[in-house]
Amino acid sequence: MVEVGVAGQLETTGPNVMLGYLAPDGIDRSAFTDDGWLRTGDIAQLTEAGGVRYLSREKDVLRLSGFLVDPQEIELQLETDPTVAEAKVVGVETGRGPRCVAFVRPVDAGAFDPEALRCRCATELASYKVPAAIYAVEDYPRVDGANGPRIQRLALRELAITLGGQE
Repeated sequence: MVEVGVAGQLETTGPNVMLGYLAPDGIDRSAFTDDGWLRTGDIAQLTEAGGVRYLSREKDVLRLSGFLVDPQEIELQLETDPTVAEAKVVGVETGRGPRCVAFVRPVDAGAFDPEALRCRCATELASYKVPAAIYAVEDYPRVDGANGPRIQRLALRELAITLGGQE
């Protein structure tokens, strides 16, 4: 149990949780805690009124300098810059601990200056949220899903490592 307003992993329990979903030939219990609660993979927080506020998927959240950071916060900051059409942020492990790396689709690739954008981020974001590197891309790797095409953050993370953003 976490305090009101503190982000944590959402867990649930009850007789209907995962009913008919588990593999009949060898139940996979890895998604459950020792006392039977299902780890949903969602990050949420309790509200003052006793409700639950969904924040994001756990796999999308970054842990930077010990804090849970929604990459969308950094993406939105990057997108306030007039040279950026769209931004995506992923986490990578570096020699200095976990850091974020940004990929942006610039408005004009010829006029895009990633270092100037990093400097602007440093004036608006906490230091641990400033991307270790910013790379310009024409488009993002995508995969078709049930709800339409999705950006593949795992492919972006691998690209960040390949490009040296983890140093």
